[in-house]
Amino acid sequence: HALRSNHHSVSMEEIVVDKRILEGFDVVGDIVDKKFHVVFLGIYKNSMKKFFFNPDPLTALDSGDYLLVIGKTQFVKEFINYLHRGRK
Repeated sequence: HALRSNHHSVSMEEIVVDKRILEGFDVVGDIVDKKFHVVFLGIYKNSMKKFFFNPDPLTALDSGDYLLVIGKTQFVKEFINYLHRGRK
């Protein structure tokens, strides 16, 4: 219930893995970065039509997959920006 309340600055986001994200990241382990203070819950593998909670760090990222993260809204936005800027 607390997540649905407008009085909290916590958000849960589904982030679509697109070409820009794939230019910087290859596997799930590449995107997990504690400095953003977000919790990575899992990945929906579109090709398999299946969600994986706490996936193996070597799970490949593919276009059309969805990353599920939760955290303070500001931190989630910063994390999304980081993904689109790329790490490589």
